[in-house]
Amino acid sequence: MGNTRILTREFEYVAPETMPELLALLDRHGPAATIIAGGTDVVPQLKYETISPDYLIDVTKIAELCTVRRDGTLHIGAAVKLRDVKAYCRDHEIYACLDDALGSIGQVQVVNMGTLGGNLCTASPAADAALALLVLEAQVRLIGSSGERIVALDAFFRGPKLTCMEPGEVLAEIQVPAVADHTGSAFRKIGRVAGDISKISCAVAVQSDGERCLSCRIGMGAVGPTPMRMPGVEQLLSGRAIDTDVMDEAADRLAADISPLTDARSTEFYRRRVSRVLFKDTFDQAWKRVQRQP
Repeated sequence: MGNTRILTREFEYVAPETMPELLALLDRHGPAATIIAGGTDVVPQLKYETISPDYLIDVTKIAELCTVRRDGTLHIGAAVKLRDVKAYCRDHEIYACLDDALGSIGQVQVVNMGTLGGNLCTASPAADAALALLVLEAQVRLIGSSGERIVALDAFFRGPKLTCMEPGEVLAEIQVPAVADHTGSAFRKIGRVAGDISKISCAVAVQSDGERCLSCRIGMGAVGPTPMRMPGVEQLLSGRAIDTDVMDEAADRLAADISPLTDARSTEFYRRRVSRVLFKDTFDQAWKRVQRQP
């Protein structure tokens, strides 16, 4: 029903073509300006009047925000569309968990129009791409009039709809470091219906020597105020041979470490109970992928 609403408030639309132009606009207009890229989050907010900017700044004409390149590190501009990130990951299996996460978004219009930077800046605890990037140890490059800084993704999120960005800063780029050899990754989620926002989600990246887990990174979504890494479970598994007993132990630890809430989508009891199965299934998929590697 949201698409039947119309925009009733007037605003000025601006489309800078360079980063200096963008930063100057943000400095000039401050909180009266809102950035838009794909618009899949901003436009509904405009229709429901949860935001009412005087200036709408479109960043999709800034070339450096719309490119993907790799020099060992994968650099993804914040305004690159989700469909283009997915297409890149589909051709590079080392980013399988990000491919999985973007493939779980069932709304075609969101995949075609939404951007990776926009997905992160919404700072949803259930954001699928954020969770996959978390286990890939991604960083974000933030630029403001006073300079730029690199922030680890797990420090970028501060809470629901809250990030560490300062006024006047913009997310310019997502950086994914080189993936170690013999690493497999996967992402899975559970939603009310196909394509829905996650009730609970899991991402895993695991490095193996064939029988042992040399190291792993585990992320859980919709079980706390931000997408969460699970360091206790990661430490428990690192260096150990993987078998049923070890996985049961890890699943028990994970279920104890998460902090789920009861909300409109699910209950704390359900999330904690199903987290064990979801984690084991996701880890198993990542483990199988790494075993297929030469």
